[in-house]
Amino acid sequence: MRLVLLCLLALAPAARADEKPRTPPEPVELVGKARDFKARRDWHSYYWGDDFHFFLDAEDGKTWKIISREPTPAYHWRMGPTYPGLKVDWSKNPRVKLLGLTGVDRLPAKFYDLPLNDKHLATVLVLWVETAPGKWE
Repeated sequence: MRLVLLCLLALAPAARADEKPRTPPEPVELVGKARDFKARRDWHSYYWGDDFHFFLDAEDGKTWKIISREPTPAYHWRMGPTYPGLKVDWSKNPRVKLLGLTGVDRLPAKFYDLPLNDKHLATVLVLWVETAPGKWE
């Protein structure tokens, strides 16, 4: 086990001198109104990527840019956006609750052509939509 770990560390790219240290993502729980929801389905060389992003006007007054986590290519482990079939009218800016990570949880830190320099940026891991007052799906 130690040998495998040492081999992986040896293969890891060394940090460049001009690179600032990357801070690890912190968990975040947010509740607020979703707006400007955009979904996309793109072919990523050997799997379909189902991704989305939106802005969240949080109840504490901050506006967050929310991006989805890119799915893993291993469909039998399907980590990433999984849609349970809930029909959401995103044009009505529904109230949402999410569990996620601050920043971008994948390297390289990019998400299509969307700029990711927002002060309040989160990668969503689980997203609930309020379908009736106090009822989250």
